[in-house]
Amino acid sequence: MRILCSIIILMLALFQPVFSFAGEKEEAMGKQLFMRYCMQCHGEQGLGNGPNVKAAEMDPGPRDLCDVEKPYMKTKDNAYLITAIADGGLGIDKSALMPQFKYTLSDYQIFTIAAFIRTLHKHDSPPLDFSKAKRTKETLPVKKIEAGKASKRDKLMGKKVYKKYGCSGCHAINENGGSTGGDLSTVGLKHDAHKMWQIIKDPLSVNTDSKMPAYNIDEKTGAILVKYLSSLK
Repeated sequence: MRILCSIIILMLALFQPVFSFAGEKEEAMGKQLFMRYCMQCHGEQGLGNGPNVKAAEMDPGPRDLCDVEKPYMKTKDNAYLITAIADGGLGIDKSALMPQFKYTLSDYQIFTIAAFIRTLHKHDSPPLDFSKAKRTKETLPVKKIEAGKASKRDKLMGKKVYKKYGCSGCHAINENGGSTGGDLSTVGLKHDAHKMWQIIKDPLSVNTDSKMPAYNIDEKTGAILVKYLSSLK
């Protein structure tokens, strides 16, 4: 009988779902990533008052992650936080100024940021389960694009793409825009078209210290954006 019970217990243990919940290690890693990629808008304490907010005159402004004014974050489940970080503002029907990070960070890294954000406000959500979070990130291919001289129409279309992807949240052109992403007023004198395209698609391949997220923009749209940026001299 004891042998049978032991076998049953062993089988239950083998088929038991494996969970790996967030701990201090994951929260510390998440804080480090938050300070690198998120604090420019959300602020060091998560209050939504980062340096880009005033510089870019953001409206709406970044979310207060601490629920100081009203309980908002506590009403959102963990899946919502992960989607917001991975897919950006447009992924949760919010502002395009919040970029997506699923092509910059692995699932595991995104989970750690969510785990850290949970330490900033009171909530009733369960701990994040890391057991199925992938540690490798998807890398976007950087194909060569043709971006010749920009016509007036190209520039107008390029400005629309620039606005669509929320570039002004971090970057400034003629003193209009964010302060942490670098001034693009004369970027056409600094980089050729392919270099710009590589920075947009895979910034870490150009600068390992980059805080810029990778953008999944198709080649046709990318050519329009790069033509516009190349005209800034």
